[in-house]
Amino acid sequence: MSLGRSLPLKTAHILVTEKSGRLVRLEPNGSITPITGTPPVYFASQGGLLEVLADTDFANNGMIYLSFAGGDKSANRTTVVKAKLDGDKLTEIQTILEVWPR
Repeated sequence: MSLGRSLPLKTAHILVTEKSGRLVRLEPNGSITPITGTPPVYFASQGGLLEVLADTDFANNGMIYLSFAGGDKSANRTTVVKAKLDGDKLTEIQTILEVWPR
């Protein structure tokens, strides 16, 4: 979080990525709600589900961005997707960036 910026999610809700590919929402009471529909993640060494960022207009459009290692051991890549957080599920997933190693 950055000081001086408004937060797009409901007060006290925090989205958390886990390297293994799981996305969860930390609820105000401390419970954890799994978010389903995350894209397949290549989980090894440095690879996994990395960052989550809420769209600046999240309150109106429900969109988030995820960065992660996609692919498999023989052909992995950095991927960024845009998706709609619809309750406890990701929908409308759209790849917006893929970076392949040389």
